[in-house]
Amino acid sequence: MTNNLIIYTTPTCVTCRAIMRKLDADGIKYSKVDVTEDTEAAERLKRNGYQQVPVLGWAGTLHSVDALPNIRKQIIADRDAQ
Repeated sequence: MTNNLIIYTTPTCVTCRAIMRKLDADGIKYSKVDVTEDTEAAERLKRNGYQQVPVLGWAGTLHSVDALPNIRKQIIADRDAQ
């Protein structure tokens, strides 16, 4: 699977930093989008009902942080299968 994980964040998001540290420790690659700088991304989150970060982008869909354990498991399983 070639899905790219995206973390929508802000400079002050403590939870976002904790998520990124965990992903880094697991060797999971991700892209970071600062919604204070990317107004188009911020509007996309708002249109989809998200009022705060972190929000995860995975498999073409936005997810709340609650989805992280399942996304993480899928990424690790895909990586290990290669």
